[in-house]
Amino acid sequence: SDVCSSDLLPPGAMTRSRIERSRDDAATAMPSSQAAIVNATTSLSVQAIFGGSTTRRVVDRLVLVGDAARLAIPHVGAGTSLAISDAEQLAEAIEGDEETLDRRLARWDEARRTATDEVMDFGRDLGRFLQFSGTDWRTWTGPDFDAWWAELRRGRRMYFESS
Repeated sequence: SDVCSSDLLPPGAMTRSRIERSRDDAATAMPSSQAAIVNATTSLSVQAIFGGSTTRRVVDRLVLVGDAARLAIPHVGAGTSLAISDAEQLAEAIEGDEETLDRRLARWDEARRTATDEVMDFGRDLGRFLQFSGTDWRTWTGPDFDAWWAELRRGRRMYFESS
């Protein structure tokens, strides 16, 4: 299996020393309000986060939408929005005469791949920063957050914004 044992620790499976280390890390790296949540949790667990996307959403007349087409990275919160957009845009794509359906589906496939790639790229960038930046969140002000968010977005339109 590609999943190592440390990728999945269900509730009740963490050792006492790992729990204490997690609580110490939370106290050191998180604002007190967030560390309090970790300390109040009676059954900590760890789960790896995976994300990915199919290379093709259309094969002949088989069409994949929503979770069948991608594993959306959960910290972006885009899975449901992407699935709804898949369905709405698919409904628009299939309207028309039979001759051009395959071409319309191919265009839909490319458009959905592009939309998914943008969300997945954002999720990876966000995750990398949250996990590896070494940021001391306790020192951040509102303007610090605004500057970080603007840099992270770099002009990207978010899935939850109207077009």
